[in-house]
Amino acid sequence: MRHVYLIICFLIVSNFSSNAQRLISTTLLESFTSEELAQTFGIPTQFGVDVHSVLYYTPHLDGELDTASGLFVIPKSFDTAHAILCYQHGTVGSRFDVPSRRAGGYQLGLIFGATGFSTVMPDYIGLGDSKGLHPYIHGDTEASAGVDLIRALREFAEQEPEVNVHEQIYVSGYSQGGHASMALHKHIEEELGDEMVVTSAAHSSGPYSVSGKMIDFTLGEENYFTPAYLAWVTLAMKAAYPDMLAEYEVSNVFKEQYVDVINQFANEEITLWSLNDQLIAALLAEHEAVRPRDLLTESALNALLNDPEDPLFQVLTFQDNYDWSPQSSTRIYYCTEDEQVTFENAILADSIMQLNGASDLVAINQGELDHGGCVTPATTATLFHFLSTRRIDQILSTETLVEAEKYIKATEIDGQLYVMVNPELFDGSKFQVQLLGTGGQILNTRNVDQDRFQIDVNHLNGGLYVLCLSQQGKHIESIKVFKR
Repeated sequence: MRHVYLIICFLIVSNFSSNAQRLISTTLLESFTSEELAQTFGIPTQFGVDVHSVLYYTPHLDGELDTASGLFVIPKSFDTAHAILCYQHGTVGSRFDVPSRRAGGYQLGLIFGATGFSTVMPDYIGLGDSKGLHPYIHGDTEASAGVDLIRALREFAEQEPEVNVHEQIYVSGYSQGGHASMALHKHIEEELGDEMVVTSAAHSSGPYSVSGKMIDFTLGEENYFTPAYLAWVTLAMKAAYPDMLAEYEVSNVFKEQYVDVINQFANEEITLWSLNDQLIAALLAEHEAVRPRDLLTESALNALLNDPEDPLFQVLTFQDNYDWSPQSSTRIYYCTEDEQVTFENAILADSIMQLNGASDLVAINQGELDHGGCVTPATTATLFHFLSTRRIDQILSTETLVEAEKYIKATEIDGQLYVMVNPELFDGSKFQVQLLGTGGQILNTRNVDQDRFQIDVNHLNGGLYVLCLSQQGKHIESIKVFKR
């Protein structure tokens, strides 16, 4: 009987392990040295990276596990363990414009990896190697694609002795990726607290209020020059909620003259941007304006604007993800001239989350910039915010991780930055201290052999800066400093 019991236990454990597995395979695409990345991006880097395309399991719309693809960008450092950063990409034109194909924000993954984050970048279901139509702005699968790629990286780290990660998790994304990162953040905090914890999150220019602010913004009387988004969202909701939207065929939602080209996109015969160009041309020819509302049948437009019980409107409300209370450090970045995703999404999310009791949430205006122009300041701010709380662990053995202590402190008084370095670090070797601006530019470099010194910052504008401490080319710690 004991043998039977052991066999049964083995089968149960084996079945559980099989069900829990997420990683299918990885392929090394390329490697970069720290120097190559520093030269390419013009920023200080700490690590070279290995870039892997990934196949992994994640649920499809029907809930069944299916093969999906994504990207790992792994810092090259045998003796250190790194935080995991999940970056969710923005809207892409086709299934091939994704991280696993070295597109879809791929360069941002290189930057995050070079600054010490083990970075995962999901393609999302329906893109890359995943089957079917991509369910655009569908929060549940945006979240599960991110969660399962994080799990896949943890499995990869268990298999590869030179890949080491610790428990810190960071979440970020821009545009559609802002919606996806918000969905992922919410899912982890509300559903997966026993498995993973978000250290910090930064969501940028995302449509968090799909059924409210985005309907008002895109279906009004003003021009809106990405009408193809409306078509993709409608196709996506039909795929995600076939029972609720059984009667909502493309021909029931869109006017007859637009149906063929929308179906061409649905069948992947043309890209999103080709669809967008054709819709713009048709709208201008017929209406001398580009208003997505003019694509819709009268009944569909009336339902979206005036009928909260309409099934299509209802499924859009399911994608709203601003009404919750993040408990990790959270930043929401936006720009006020965004012509694709109105900044009012960020303002609404900030106000509701604050009322709900968010513990450390700040919405930050990055300027009077359009959607494309907002990318650089928003992602730069994200990186510096993450660096202020990121931890790199020195590995003393294959099983023990030791959290780094605070090695450097700095305070600005009357234009002088007073810097103190932990004297226990001094072993005869000099240290390098660099002061960086918010764009990553090096403003001051000091090679020091003493534990207290000053840096003149009178010439700098007030605001946030980053102080980086390194020794013999190896990063030790980065802290944020403020000049008044």
